[in-house]
Amino acid sequence: MSTKKERMRLFAETFIDCGKWDPRYWGYFQTFNEGRFYEAHDVLEDLRLERRGTHLDNFYKSLIQLAGIFVHIEKRRHRPAL
Repeated sequence: MSTKKERMRLFAETFIDCGKWDPRYWGYFQTFNEGRFYEAHDVLEDLRLERRGTHLDNFYKSLIQLAGIFVHIEKRRHRPAL
């Protein structure tokens, strides 16, 4: 069984034509725009963990929280989404 990090690496490889962007960052927006909020959360979380403590940490964290809000809304758990 592969680790979550390995699964995210393989998942990120499916995003092509990212230009200068990290495939996980690109993948976040692609999956988010497709309504796949849990996947968006996971793929960007992998990048954030690598960049923890950098100037992008809080930016990534905010995007992850946004995806998490939509996960809660989909599951009709409105209280955690507030």
